[in-house]
Amino acid sequence: MLINPQSTSMFKKWYCLILSVLVLSLGYSQEIPTLSVSAETIQSEKQIKLNTLWAETDATGKSMGTVTFPYVWPNDQAQGYKCYQLILLTDYTKPLTLEIPDMYTSYRLWVNNKVIAQSGLVGKDASSSKPEWIPKIATLPKANQYHFKLEISNFLHSKGGVKNPILLGQQDFLEKKRANAETAAILLIALLALFGVGITIYFWWTSMPVSALYFSLLCFAWALRVSFSELYIVPYYFPSISWHVVIHIEYLSLFAAIGLGVKFVSSLYPLDRHKIMDILILSLLGLFSLLVIFFKPIVFTLWLNVYLTVTAVALGYMAFTVAKAVGYARYGALYSVFAILVGLAAFTYNLMSYQGLFEFNPLVYNINYLVIFTLVAIAMFYQRSKRADYRNAPDMLTFDHYYKNDKKA
Repeated sequence: MLINPQSTSMFKKWYCLILSVLVLSLGYSQEIPTLSVSAETIQSEKQIKLNTLWAETDATGKSMGTVTFPYVWPNDQAQGYKCYQLILLTDYTKPLTLEIPDMYTSYRLWVNNKVIAQSGLVGKDASSSKPEWIPKIATLPKANQYHFKLEISNFLHSKGGVKNPILLGQQDFLEKKRANAETAAILLIALLALFGVGITIYFWWTSMPVSALYFSLLCFAWALRVSFSELYIVPYYFPSISWHVVIHIEYLSLFAAIGLGVKFVSSLYPLDRHKIMDILILSLLGLFSLLVIFFKPIVFTLWLNVYLTVTAVALGYMAFTVAKAVGYARYGALYSVFAILVGLAAFTYNLMSYQGLFEFNPLVYNINYLVIFTLVAIAMFYQRSKRADYRNAPDMLTFDHYYKNDKKA
């Protein structure tokens, strides 16, 4: 039997084509991880971290295997687009809710082929993307099976991916948790504004010492930071505010607050400060501020660990200055000690949660700062009272101090 050479050639072409399609389909197919959560678990724990395996695909749809959430992209893949999928099975019959953190730097979440939450615009290139940082609460449709599809894109930040866990839980619990955290943040902002305005007005009509000016400015700076970080209260209620404005305020308000904190403590306890440390810390903070102002976010966000290190040094220096003030029995210094201790605890808590050691709780964080600023205000009024003038004599007593103290004795 003779075989037509043209038929053989055609057969080979079709065979190669079919084989290529099969190979490509195998390369692009993937098994989506499944997570089972019982109603009993949800009722007992109230909220569950979706810290499990998610299937990852790149911008072309090619499977990249699985990753464990939360997942920050490797440094060499920090910009781009990625998609993550997870299947959730549950027998819970009441409404379920997701608490979705801000991500680097925009996301779109699909559940059973419907978009339930979005922050910014997700795109596969910079021109079609728009960054945004707004944590959200999203209610899930009632079902026994959920197919999560999370798209993330980043082209403007030095990091990409998900830093904090996505939480699944009872609707009333997560909504109440968010409301409590918001209330604490808004109360802190209001208290700081009240401190700032009240102290400015009070000392304006009396004799304003420089420490009171620094404290009022510190209150305003930290109120600004609370408004534009963590819960992102202002962007949450005013989503039209540009992400570039938000990230610049977030960074600059931190530098301003730390710098004003150093100046406040140094002016409150001038006999116990170290002038060279003042100059060094303030110079570094000024340099960081210039970096944020003149460079793009993808550049200045690279140095976050350096900023946090200098912040830790500044807090340590303030703690050391206050400790010296206590050692010399400066009037009201004990309140500053408590404030510094709570401040160090708050900073450590924030830093450890940022590193992923545990979940960040905005309610605890903001209550800490309510306590800090209240204690600092008390310390300042003690230090600026009439009795402080002769209780805070320098180490080497001058004739003027001796004469004043002798008259008051």
